[in-house]
Amino acid sequence: VGPICDKFLPFIKKISERNQNISLIGTKSLTELPLDLILCAIVPYRIETRFGRSVTMLNKGFQLLSVGLPLIVRGMPNFIKSKCIFNVDCVSDFSYALFQVQKNFNNLQSDISHLVNVNSDEQRYWEFIDHIKASHVD
Repeated sequence: VGPICDKFLPFIKKISERNQNISLIGTKSLTELPLDLILCAIVPYRIETRFGRSVTMLNKGFQLLSVGLPLIVRGMPNFIKSKCIFNVDCVSDFSYALFQVQKNFNNLQSDISHLVNVNSDEQRYWEFIDHIKASHVD
């Protein structure tokens, strides 16, 4: 789901052609997705880019989580830690993460709910205000 870098498009197309359960959907809103057919959100970035090292959460990360999708991320070593977020570095890590999501999908839902609740817009707002107050020097 979403835009695919032109450089990776042939690779992604080849994977989706070989695997009936992988689809290229393109850019869609979450309400347009067949969520009952989606196991997880996969978010790959090139490993060890400056951008990837600085990411702790995606703009759509909590939106994806809020509809019950565990995240599998790559190339973002400082991404938020949670049982419902799998940070992978290689193909075997990715395969293991997919296996764990498939095996534990229902059990992961409570971890997802907790993570979304403690990171609500209001919670993040008050945390931001606390940081401002803590950094304020008289």
